[in-house]
Amino acid sequence: MTDETPHSGEQRSRNSRRNILRLGGVAAASLVGASTAGVVSAQDDDGPDTDFDPDDEKAALDFLLEMFEIQSERSEEEACLCTEEYWHELTTEQNHAVADQFEDNLEWTVNRKPKTTAQAQIASNTWIPGDEDVVAEGELFGEYHVYDHIQEVTWDYNGDDYRNPNQEHEYECYGLACSFKGITTKEITPRTTYFDAELAAEYAFDPPSNFERRVEAVIESRAHREGGFEVLEEDAPA
Repeated sequence: MTDETPHSGEQRSRNSRRNILRLGGVAAASLVGASTAGVVSAQDDDGPDTDFDPDDEKAALDFLLEMFEIQSERSEEEACLCTEEYWHELTTEQNHAVADQFEDNLEWTVNRKPKTTAQAQIASNTWIPGDEDVVAEGELFGEYHVYDHIQEVTWDYNGDDYRNPNQEHEYECYGLACSFKGITTKEITPRTTYFDAELAAEYAFDPPSNFERRVEAVIESRAHREGGFEVLEEDAPA
């Protein structure tokens, strides 16, 4: 074994409608077309405009934000009943336009929740349990929380070595149009003094109009034989 970071030859399948979001302590999407201030106005008596031009990015964004605004103001059951008819009134082109706005304005941030403190002096015959959580949060405009992609890494260490490297996946989906679709990568790569853990999963924007747009969240982290832990930095795609 060597301490060189491995270069994976595995190629994940690409889909033209999928945006692979590489995460590691940086936000993974820029806001497009609007700011949070003043974007969402109170819903009028006629409800959201379902006749908007799909080429009008602002109109598509306004529709999306009105759906989330309704959701935030009502119970889940009421919001589901209220918004379902609006989604079904959209054409395929309008669905694509709204999904584009969702994808373009989805911000990912990574937060580490440390449970382990690196030990400077450890007896070689003493094994200490390591336990770290990394949470990738997906939000729209920092206001509407939609996904939590969670990696929990555990291992034992004694300063000279480590054993039992493991990772588990947890998730939360918030919102009537947001869902978990499955784990795509769950790998542990052992090295002499540390191991790398990669956890990727797909999440979807899938409103009741039978339309779906998927994104993939990826967390890569590294745990060391002396108890150290880090989230590996990755560049977000443009």
